[in-house]
Amino acid sequence: MISSFRNGAPRTASVSLLTALAIVCSAFSATGGVVAAGRNAEGQSAVPADLANASVTAVSAGNRHSVALLANGSVRAWGDVRDNRVNPPANLNAVAIDAGAYHTLAVTSNGRVAGWGFNGSGILSIPANLTDGSSRAIAVAAGDYHSLALKADGTVIGWGSNNGGRAQAPFGLAGVISIAAGGSHSLAVRSDGSVTAWGVNDYGQTNVPEGLTGVIAVSAGLSHSAALKSDGTVVIWGRGSEGQSAVSGISGAVSISAGNYHTIAVTASGTVVSVGDNSAGQHISSGSGFSAASAGGLHSLAINGSGPVITAQPQTQTVLPGSNLALSVSASSADTYQWYFNGQAIDSGIDAILNLSGVSHANAGSYSVLVSGAGGATFSQDALVIVRSLQRIAAPAVLANGALRVTFGDALGAPLTYGAESRFTVQASYDLESWFDTGIALIWDNGSIQAEDAIDAQMPAKFYRVIEQ
Repeated sequence: MISSFRNGAPRTASVSLLTALAIVCSAFSATGGVVAAGRNAEGQSAVPADLANASVTAVSAGNRHSVALLANGSVRAWGDVRDNRVNPPANLNAVAIDAGAYHTLAVTSNGRVAGWGFNGSGILSIPANLTDGSSRAIAVAAGDYHSLALKADGTVIGWGSNNGGRAQAPFGLAGVISIAAGGSHSLAVRSDGSVTAWGVNDYGQTNVPEGLTGVIAVSAGLSHSAALKSDGTVVIWGRGSEGQSAVSGISGAVSISAGNYHTIAVTASGTVVSVGDNSAGQHISSGSGFSAASAGGLHSLAINGSGPVITAQPQTQTVLPGSNLALSVSASSADTYQWYFNGQAIDSGIDAILNLSGVSHANAGSYSVLVSGAGGATFSQDALVIVRSLQRIAAPAVLANGALRVTFGDALGAPLTYGAESRFTVQASYDLESWFDTGIALIWDNGSIQAEDAIDAQMPAKFYRVIEQ
């Protein structure tokens, strides 16, 4: 979108830019029982007996406590009993969890954020808009003394300790699909497969390797960072003195998790690869049938199920409104399929291929499929459907104070959600060739976005463009 004016008299030229909706990406998981290895002084590796064969969809290992999410939305925790960190709120109906060093966060089915455990530095002081329903969360990340949430509009909000800038996402960060919080740093994956890092950098944990692309998930350890690429390769940077940055033995990965001093990955064949510190026996180094794993302080958790093995995951697609697309999955020993859209079952999605016709903004989101067989069930990784549409600018208006107001929004009439303004940047040019950032503040206004700038009477023309990240 470009707006221009000449000699102080506004005129308009509309050049629409493609814009993407923010989507969530979650880790590959399966329904199965929980296994643990490593330190057990506080009972963090003593898996409750009824979880050994339960329908667990996610696990997360904290410093000295463990958390599991069951298929029915309930959450179980065990280990260190201090600060109520093993006492999740009743009736959570959670869809995502993440355990930090001393606290745990969860996302509920209605997009709200809950937390429990130690509240030092305000790590459980969850912003009101994430608890009252005015903003919808789709993922959370719990660090040592800071917390993050990924909102449905693709922006990230943090709270707790901001020492070293760990909780405050970089200005303009948008289009995020995955987040992670480590000891004192944070990571985010954007929809273009790039990684952004911020916070303490004493071991280079925020020095994202140059040229890193194709990333679908990240994990932040105490002082190191790990990224999983769409081709199953893993990239690790930061502290590596205990071998936690070794990647030579990791290939075909479907999930990655960074702990204090060790890193573990689950491969497409259902094995777990562990690297780094093993002083407490925290490596899960034998067995098969694993679908997800989590590295904690000095212990590890994994889900071991006997469901079908997914050999070809559904893939992210970017389309224009009105397009037709097909999402597909391939799996061995599969009998039935159930597709999900943003965590909700699709009534007609009961085949290996999910066909979507004439897609609109309403179809943009996260798709996954539960593949079932005689031995159990396995969830696929999420596939992102990104629907790009034209943005259109309205006729600029000259205000009484001499400023120029430009209002823009979706050309098809879909309202932009509150907070969407953080996904856009404004650039200006005097010749339509050289562009520079203006730093103009953008204001959300009832589904559209406004920008105001002073008219430059000394220049014959000034052009603006607003780009969604």
